[in-house]
Amino acid sequence: MTIPDLQSDSGVYAIICTITGKRYVGSSKRLYKRLTGHRRSLRKGRHHSAHLQRAWNLYGEEAFVVEILEYCEQEALLDREQGYLDLLRTYDHSCGYNMVPTALTSGRTCTQSEDAVANLRAYLSTHREERIQAAIEGQGRTYRLRAPDGAIVEGRGVNELARKHGLCQGAVLEVLDGRKQTTKGWSLPETDLSPYRFVDPSGEVHTVPRLGLHPFCKERSLGYKAMREVWLKRRVQYKGWRHPDVPVEPVRPRRHTDETKAKLRAHLAATSEQRIASRIEKQGRTFRIQSPEGHILEVRGVRAFARQHGLCYANLSSVLRGRVKWVGAWKLPETDGQPYAVRDPDGVVHIIARSHLNPFCEERGLSYVGVRKVAVGKQDHHRGWVRAEWPVPKEDLPCQVH
Repeated sequence: MTIPDLQSDSGVYAIICTITGKRYVGSSKRLYKRLTGHRRSLRKGRHHSAHLQRAWNLYGEEAFVVEILEYCEQEALLDREQGYLDLLRTYDHSCGYNMVPTALTSGRTCTQSEDAVANLRAYLSTHREERIQAAIEGQGRTYRLRAPDGAIVEGRGVNELARKHGLCQGAVLEVLDGRKQTTKGWSLPETDLSPYRFVDPSGEVHTVPRLGLHPFCKERSLGYKAMREVWLKRRVQYKGWRHPDVPVEPVRPRRHTDETKAKLRAHLAATSEQRIASRIEKQGRTFRIQSPEGHILEVRGVRAFARQHGLCYANLSSVLRGRVKWVGAWKLPETDGQPYAVRDPDGVVHIIARSHLNPFCEERGLSYVGVRKVAVGKQDHHRGWVRAEWPVPKEDLPCQVH
């Protein structure tokens, strides 16, 4: 949930779920602090609005955005928030996530107006009467349910039934109202509880109890929702699993016509000749390259030359095409720059590619800056290392190339 750029400190905001369109409306005289507090509480799972927290856990943080409804003065915050609550009806759980229909201030030092306190008391009183009335209706409600063993149970008093069989009274009421199909195997008599039937990729038919689909899918690493869609015939198949009533269409191999086969053969033959000609041309290609010692060599045969000097054929080809400048201190004669040439205390000449100077110095415990100054002539020596001539004279050959 990203907090937008704020043009003022105080105002009315809304936290919107982009999937359901529901909102949470609030106001604050410190908008940034209040919005970051909402986000922190939601991430920790401790938000005071249980409806907003459950939606956050269900849809994820990416599904929520913040919208500034209005910037206003601090004195008008509660009035403007109450206006948006009445307009958007976010205290209705089908429309929003606010817990109460009255704009409240946060903090113990803040005081409510007399009208706000009266509205809050009236709401709580009405809500309490509604809850008591629902409990009374549940205690005396007539029910007709099907037990997990298939027996039809009739009676009066949902609370007593739930207490007797270890059920949740709210869940039983949801089953009776048709908001959910089952609760711990209890359902309405008219609810279809016929088992699922699937055909696996090998053709074997599996019969799954209505309440056992979730563990069945978990054991076989299948998606519960996808298998439900297969059973409802919304999907033809899922990972090779299909509905028994859905016929399997045989996979027919693609067959080319004689004309297409002839064109394909001709194309392959032409491509093969081009590849052979390109390979012969590369093997006999003449090129000029500068050695690490600074001598210009004319060579014929890229692959044989790379094999002879222990170079990578692909990298050498990249140098010849101009894609890279160096490969093991070998380069084209027209390429700018030259490798570093230094002589160690024993008199051995070392030719170092510019890109390899740092690891060269680290291996020998030398200073990169000191060796570089010696190589370019800005310093006479560094720990016994001095500058060497480049191109390397014949009397100094052979030398070590890095």
